[in-house]
Amino acid sequence: MELPGWDGSVVLMCLFFTLVGVDSFSGNLPPPKNLSLAWDPHNLSVHIHWREPAGLGTKCTVNYTLAVYYEKCPPRQNASDKRRTIRLSLNYPFSREDEICVGLTTNPMVCENKYASKEVYKGLSPPLALVKNFSCLYYANKKMNCTWTIVKNTPDLQLSYREENKNKDSLKHCTSYLTYGTMKTGCHLHDEDLTTSAKVYFVISGTGDNHLINNRFMIDIHVSVKLPKPKVSITREGEHLHFQASTPNFVAPHCLKYKYMYSKCNEKVRHWCYMCFAAY
Repeated sequence: MELPGWDGSVVLMCLFFTLVGVDSFSGNLPPPKNLSLAWDPHNLSVHIHWREPAGLGTKCTVNYTLAVYYEKCPPRQNASDKRRTIRLSLNYPFSREDEICVGLTTNPMVCENKYASKEVYKGLSPPLALVKNFSCLYYANKKMNCTWTIVKNTPDLQLSYREENKNKDSLKHCTSYLTYGTMKTGCHLHDEDLTTSAKVYFVISGTGDNHLINNRFMIDIHVSVKLPKPKVSITREGEHLHFQASTPNFVAPHCLKYKYMYSKCNEKVRHWCYMCFAAY
């Protein structure tokens, strides 16, 4: 088509140049390709791998934002954690094997007039559970009881453990199980490595559905382990009551806070106070 007073070929060439320019130098980056997740067989972590988006070109440098959601995909809540990397893989640590969803986004670093890609998702289910409600009680110096609830009675169930920073060949085996009937429901641990600053990696293994199943957990004794209940004594000093509690011998007194709750006779209202006692 010719416009009066213009050379039609020139108009067509200008329009073509404009369209190509808009498509090539602006808009969102393509998302990463082939996102995959797998539980690491030796550590409590997930190996996350992906491929670079197609069509970036040699002048476009990108990095990636990895978001972790503790729910099924697509996520409905905000990410629990986000990390940025220029690599195409990442090992992400977990405290236990749970249902997770991973989101991944391509971000421009040196890439003119480009914006972050849409987030792509990949979900990962936990292995078949032998136990649930795994928890530990550090009740004395270098002594800890770990308990769990049996999901499926497994006669050959075994618990192994090691410190987080030691290699997989240093796993130790439970030698003193807590039982309920014929079922193993816990383990008593007495070990020189069980200090309040340790992170301990646990493996509960057994046969289920005709193959070996491992359930793995990580316990940070400093923040995750329940402390034993304090022993409390109450004495009367004139018109005042004096509360006194014992402090565990494996925890420095300044690391603890106490909250006392009490009620008066024939009253339904409960009162409370912090540090209204002397610890010994």
